[in-house]
Amino acid sequence: MDDDWSSGVAFLFLISLPALFAILLGLGTYKPRKVADNVGIVLTPQHITVDYGDGPTTAAWQDISAVGGRSGRGEFRFGSGTNLISLVTGDADTGYGTIDIGHKDLETDPTRVYHLFVFYVRNPGLRSELGTELGLDRFRRGGYAPEQPAAFVDTDPRL
Repeated sequence: MDDDWSSGVAFLFLISLPALFAILLGLGTYKPRKVADNVGIVLTPQHITVDYGDGPTTAAWQDISAVGGRSGRGEFRFGSGTNLISLVTGDADTGYGTIDIGHKDLETDPTRVYHLFVFYVRNPGLRSELGTELGLDRFRRGGYAPEQPAAFVDTDPRL
């Protein structure tokens, strides 16, 4: 009778091993998301602060040399990549760095955030509206195109 009991315990242990492994793997790789009030992107007329994980990263607007979009794999080399907005800092003389913002970290349209960065990098005179209702209104309406875009007019009389 004791032999049947120990066989049952051994069998139960063996079938629970995959579940135990999955739980341990999950605990080892899980990073809880911070409270929404403590993370995100803070834009001021002087700098950008991004905090989505290991601590805030701050860069002055004048240090940002380019804004781009790309796909990255991060620490993991398997599976699909993560779409990122990359703020490129530095130049050829000082060396380049990047501040990456994952699309999955944003709680809004990543395309709009991308265009926001491009707009304010290209229009330093309008950065004073950041942190005000004007800046918030521009973000809400997606007002990142020139107010009067250059019109394409074909003056060829043959057409």
